Amino acid sequence: MAGQIRETQQTPQTQQVIPQWGRPDDAERQARLDAMKRRATALLGVALLVFVVASIYEPLYPWLGYVRATAEASLVGDWRIGLR
Repeated sequence: MAGQIRETQQTPQTQQVIPQWGRPDDAERQARLDAMKRRATALLGVALLVFVVASIYEPLYPWLGYVRATAEASLVGDWRIGLR
């Protein structure tokens, strides 16, 4: 029997993969989503406030045109993302 290859049957071993992190339950996920929405809305309000203040003081300080344009772009960008 020298030179013959002997095949052995192996049964596939199934191992359950347990991730190191656990998936949070739906209530926790909803709480995180709500917190993120509040944070995004607050930042949108800050951008609006910067836009209004820069628009008011732009005639006195012409360099505020750059600040106003940046705030306006962030308002438009945030509005576009909200439409998705």
